[in-house]
Amino acid sequence: MQNMKKIAILSSHPIQYFAPLYAHLSKNSNLDITVLYCSDFGTRKSYDEGFQQEFQWDIDLLNGYKHEFLGGKYYLRKPAGFFSLICPSIIPTLYKNKYDAVWIHGHNYLVNILTIIFSKIFGIKVFIRCETHLGLSRKKFKKLLRPFVLKIIYGFCDAFLAIGKNNRNFYLSLGIPESKIFITPYTTDNNRFTRSIEKARTEKDVLLKEIGINNNNPNILYISKLQKRKRPDALILAAAKIDKQHNFNLILAGSGEMLEECKKLGGRLKIANLYFPGFINQKKIPSFYAIADIFVLLSEDEPWGLVINEAMSAALPIVATEEIGAVADLVDSENGFQISQWRLIDETTEALSSLLESKALREKMGDASLKKIQNWSFESTENGLIEALNNFQ
Repeated sequence: MQNMKKIAILSSHPIQYFAPLYAHLSKNSNLDITVLYCSDFGTRKSYDEGFQQEFQWDIDLLNGYKHEFLGGKYYLRKPAGFFSLICPSIIPTLYKNKYDAVWIHGHNYLVNILTIIFSKIFGIKVFIRCETHLGLSRKKFKKLLRPFVLKIIYGFCDAFLAIGKNNRNFYLSLGIPESKIFITPYTTDNNRFTRSIEKARTEKDVLLKEIGINNNNPNILYISKLQKRKRPDALILAAAKIDKQHNFNLILAGSGEMLEECKKLGGRLKIANLYFPGFINQKKIPSFYAIADIFVLLSEDEPWGLVINEAMSAALPIVATEEIGAVADLVDSENGFQISQWRLIDETTEALSSLLESKALREKMGDASLKKIQNWSFESTENGLIEALNNFQ
């Protein structure tokens, strides 16, 4: 890439996983990046439906890269349905800045569609990066109509930034030519995360005591919102089947709609060592991976699941359902177990038993996780973006 490229990234709001990527990309002297935010949700105290509580991230999500908030009422906006983010000020912003390309995260909001339309009018290349894959369930009417609508929208897009294999296959299913698809892996800041976890391991006794764990059992970790589609109840049911055969601690870290239901289920099944530490803010998340021996995520309808990336950076074996977007790229027999939804409880039970029975297997799979995730990095995402830009030299 010979000349500096001026790029706008349209984002609904500051997101804990994306902000470090923007800072990384901004270090490239050939990229002049500005992130355009529709809302400041997450940087101030706000109520989140998924968490079922008020929260505010405890890390700076705006440091290290250029950004601006669209319009004067960004602080009143909250990402929700399609019409929750309209932001007509995107039009003059695109017109006056003469970007070479605009990177759009999906098509969930009207502002995204406006950005696509007016970028084409102003001669700006449109790069789209969505999370969708063919394994996600849709209502019948939406399933029939969606491909038709998306083909129209995608007809205005110049490049498709695929986050992984399943996302790439989704684009191909809509007739997008391979020459327009560029792999930009869905990533976390692996190096920073691994360093944070290594530091946290030197202090893990403090967290264990805080949670109330006073034994040396292997720790099985779930860390995510406690929502129905993430199936924390299935993990509890699977753990109950092996509770008498194996010694372990089951930690379900997070808050959400199923918190009380999961507590009641665990109590009814009389699982010996079940812990609910509640909502975990960003600075403390590495500490939970540091005390874990096994990571489990049994979601259905999960576009990606970046917690899997985090767990792999912590050198953990992974137990995850096949339809999670990340699994096709990141989880195999070397570093974990792929679980099918139709035998969800039984296969999870079998996987956990194998891992609990053998510390050597846990360590072998954990090492494989760490090795694999090193190639799924910010650098890989940067390379995919540059490849897309070079396609329009």
